[in-house]
Amino acid sequence: MGMNLSDIHSSLPSGIIEIQEGYMKSKPINGTNCFLSGRFDILTKLDDGTYALIDFKITSPDEEKILKKYSSQLHAYKFALENPVKGKPIKISKMGVVSINPEEMKLDGGFSGFSKNLSI
Repeated sequence: MGMNLSDIHSSLPSGIIEIQEGYMKSKPINGTNCFLSGRFDILTKLDDGTYALIDFKITSPDEEKILKKYSSQLHAYKFALENPVKGKPIKISKMGVVSINPEEMKLDGGFSGFSKNLSI
């Protein structure tokens, strides 16, 4: 929280991580009784005033699998954030998935943790 994405890795856009683990619910979709709701992992306010939506997954970093499996989830989150049932719409201009394939996981004091050499 509060870090600039470009300080984490130079290939990431410049913007401050503002919201962690937020909930959203959309307006009804196209005049139906259906809506989208869920929990996103990270929202980062970019330098241009729009936001980047980042989702974390514990899975192997297979780019094709990630695009197929999680693209629709990110787009649903984008729709809900840009068309909220309450509050101000949030303009999403960038979306991404951080994939982590842990080498080791353990429970410590009620918290789960993992170890992994990360690359972006």
